[in-house]
Amino acid sequence: MILQILTLFGALGLLLYGMGILTAGAQKSTGPLLRRYPDLMARSTAKQVAFGIGYTSLLQSSSATTIIAVGFVNAGMLTLVQSIGVIMGANIGTTVTAWLFTIFGFHLEATWFTFPILLAGFLMTMLKNPKIKNIGEYVLGFAIMFIGLFFLRSAFPADSPALDGLFDKLSGFGFWSVLIYFIISILLTVCLQSSAVTMAFTLMLTYSGLISFEMAAAMVLGENLGTTLTANIAARKADVQARRAALTHILFNLIGVVIILTVFPLCLKGVKALIDLFPIANPALADLYAIALFHTLFNLLTTLLLLPFREKLAALVVRMIAEPEKKDEPFRLRHISTWRIASPAIAIEQTYREVLDFAQAAFDGFQYVKRMLTVTDADKFELYRTKLIHCEEITDKYEYELAAFLSKLSAENTSSEENQEIKSLYRVISELESLGDSCENISRLFVRLRTHTKGFNEESSSKLALLIGKVNQAFVAMITNLKAAQQGTLTSIDNAITIEQGINETRDVLREEGILQIERQSGNYQSMNYYLDMLEQLEAMGDFIINVSQSILKVKEQDV
Repeated sequence: MILQILTLFGALGLLLYGMGILTAGAQKSTGPLLRRYPDLMARSTAKQVAFGIGYTSLLQSSSATTIIAVGFVNAGMLTLVQSIGVIMGANIGTTVTAWLFTIFGFHLEATWFTFPILLAGFLMTMLKNPKIKNIGEYVLGFAIMFIGLFFLRSAFPADSPALDGLFDKLSGFGFWSVLIYFIISILLTVCLQSSAVTMAFTLMLTYSGLISFEMAAAMVLGENLGTTLTANIAARKADVQARRAALTHILFNLIGVVIILTVFPLCLKGVKALIDLFPIANPALADLYAIALFHTLFNLLTTLLLLPFREKLAALVVRMIAEPEKKDEPFRLRHISTWRIASPAIAIEQTYREVLDFAQAAFDGFQYVKRMLTVTDADKFELYRTKLIHCEEITDKYEYELAAFLSKLSAENTSSEENQEIKSLYRVISELESLGDSCENISRLFVRLRTHTKGFNEESSSKLALLIGKVNQAFVAMITNLKAAQQGTLTSIDNAITIEQGINETRDVLREEGILQIERQSGNYQSMNYYLDMLEQLEAMGDFIINVSQSILKVKEQDV
């Protein structure tokens, strides 16, 4: 008996482990698709639902697809209304699990195919091609999942008199028994953090004759609601968009459960009538197909019923979870969720969008350098300096928050291409933060200049303005390249290289002229020293800027 219990829990662990590997392999394999497909989804409700169905079928997890939908919303790739279509599609896609378990785990009892698939998946993971390795990981997880299911079946105590008596007693309260099994299924799904595993238990209980099709259908309803409670528990301390998506999921399933329970006996008769159209000799096996069909019809009909009202559902959720009052906080990450990492691919897309904001913040700070060069009014000078320092503080916060997020992302199960992108983004945020520091260093030089002298003469100001203009062009080219990298269209950084060469050549000429003036004592010594220091700071900014473009181009070349 002890060995049987240990085997049961071991098989359960193997099933969950296989599903975890399968999900990770699917996310790695479909990373590029995840970053590009939302642009197509945004134009069509049908595509939103189709994505939810297809991706959940692939991942075998509606919760994972819901988290990805939240990632799309946070990244600005989809609206809340559009993400509801994905969530509804995910509910349909999760029904594939019951069909797979029924057909391969019970009907065909195809233990013979799992080990060859396991071998094929293992061999694929040993190859050097990263795409094949990722697919191999998915295949490996698929095989392990079914091995776990087979061991779970073999260890399940179907012939226990104690269990027979317990389930007979629980099934003897009429419609109250339906509610009892419904609640048990919710609790089991929340505890196991997986509706797929609860579905496997439901199928085994039915196949063993411990529960009837009616009680199994009640458990199916509980699984649907239980998996949404899991997401809501996880999202309780998350940001607004995550909590709204989680609440949408639970409202959608709750409405569907209430509707089905009001016509529960009629639904069961309808499903049974459909199953009777097909000749299935084994009554227990027929009940399993009936469970899979009931699960599919429940989610399909609920989606068809509520899909036209998704805008009203979104409005209801927005009223229930309002935006928090805006604090006097000048900075926050706009595209990255504080909930969970949806998938490495979506997290990288979110980071790119934050990096674009980061680059814009550094560029905004540089504009005050241009103004501080020509301003004569002391009050305006101080205003520009204060604003520049404020922008530099924002770049510091960007660097800190994004580095923490990338560190968290690095701990995820990522593909080799994603690892390279993460390393590149680390370097990019470091270079952008250095740009903010350089702007602050230049502001200090301006302050010292004003303390010791009246300022630069007209010639020196004109020369500095020339170099500042070239650095400004470099900023524009860098932001253009970052946008192209985020969109997957970056093929060259010749624009940035040409401007960087111009910055270096201009700095060299201006520095030689400045040194020559000092040697001839033809200018104010103190102001010329500040002038040369500013030339060096501006040239260093050019280096930081070209480093950003080089980092993202290197990654894009490796992806090809």
